[in-house]
Amino acid sequence: MLGMHRSGTSALTRFLSLLGCATPGTLMPESEFNVTGYWESPLIARLNDRVLKLATANWQEWRRLDSASFDTSLIADLMCEAAELLVQEFDDASLILLKDPRLCIVLPFWRQTFEVNSIAPHCVLTLRNPLEVAASLARRNGFGALKSLLLWLRYTLDAERFSRGLPRVFTSYDEVLQNYERLPDYFGQALGLAWPRSPEQALKDAAAFLSRDHRHHDMTDVKSVPPYLAPWITEVYDTLSRWARDGEDGQGRLALDRVYGSFAEIEQPIGSVFQELDAKSREMSGALRKIGELKEREREKADALTALETEIADLKMQLQHEKELHAQTRALVAESERSAEALTQALKQSETDMTDRFKELARLTSELIRVSRSNQHFRDQFTIMYSAMENAVQGTLAFIDGLPLPSPLRDRIGIRLARMAGLVDVSWYLENNQDVRAAGGDPVEHFIRFGRREGRAGRADLNSLLG
Repeated sequence: MLGMHRSGTSALTRFLSLLGCATPGTLMPESEFNVTGYWESPLIARLNDRVLKLATANWQEWRRLDSASFDTSLIADLMCEAAELLVQEFDDASLILLKDPRLCIVLPFWRQTFEVNSIAPHCVLTLRNPLEVAASLARRNGFGALKSLLLWLRYTLDAERFSRGLPRVFTSYDEVLQNYERLPDYFGQALGLAWPRSPEQALKDAAAFLSRDHRHHDMTDVKSVPPYLAPWITEVYDTLSRWARDGEDGQGRLALDRVYGSFAEIEQPIGSVFQELDAKSREMSGALRKIGELKEREREKADALTALETEIADLKMQLQHEKELHAQTRALVAESERSAEALTQALKQSETDMTDRFKELARLTSELIRVSRSNQHFRDQFTIMYSAMENAVQGTLAFIDGLPLPSPLRDRIGIRLARMAGLVDVSWYLENNQDVRAAGGDPVEHFIRFGRREGRAGRADLNSLLG
């Protein structure tokens, strides 16, 4: 698979794998720049970087590699390593997919490796609008347009030139996305290959991942290419686009040779200047990146400050709400205290009056009990009076229960009233309520707080008193 970085080689490689071509055992993981995966071996990519290093170059080098400077023994060692890596990554597969954009510029090394190991290479060369490639490289690597376009020329020209004489076919990123249904037959005929897997099934599977949604840059021409590169870029792009559509021809090869020669002539004159510009560009990119990081930190601080201000405002609102609740509570307490004070005064007065009445009533009760034992008439009168007294006390307790007072205050008033009225016969209550006796509490207090609400009597019934 031959194609410049960011030219759709990953999508095409995945498509060919659906036709039965074997992919490496070790795959480069997907990333935000290629969410469907790269379908290439990072081990092979690293080996290609070592080949480039022998020519004092790297994958970002737009000038031709100086293969004459290669150390023959080192190249031989790398070729042996490459052969072993193919076995490691593809085992004994008969139709393998070798994909790494660096292959465009190190293909001579691999052609020798294939030849020594009796491997028959077939090449698929794919093309993408150079401006789209430049935009994608700017997003991924921060490259300037000039550097990206020079790289596009180098990779594209080298891939075409180094693959001559091999079975090969040309296509484009647009063809892969829009007309992939024709590719199995087209590739198979051009390369003389029979696919291990059914093309019909492969096409069904391809529909799931060949989506234009994954295309982040879409440009239809090359008119915005810098004028000093425009003739070369246009010539190469138009020629290979035509080959992808109609197949290659001799006229196109002559045009590509002219561009290749002209491009080679400018390497020395502008190479050193471009290196300096590239260094300045990297320096500027680094500065811009630092500025961006500082701006991001400032934004984060501003966001944090805004969040803090919002939190403070919320706390102020909460504090104000709590102050208002506190004021309302204080007002209610004050009102309750005033009501309690008035009720206390009224109860004190009632207490004085009721004390005298209860004393008299107790005296009369004792007398009536004595007399009533022998006089039915007096028994009946006593029953009426006793019931009236009982009802009066119970009614007073019910009235107190309905007052808007705290429970402890209501219970204290009820206990005091029960003691004055003799509502609870302490001995009888303890004798008939063993749980109260066992708890050791105050019988009158227990009766007011719990007993009367549980239906317990405070003393013996009237018939028991009268015998």
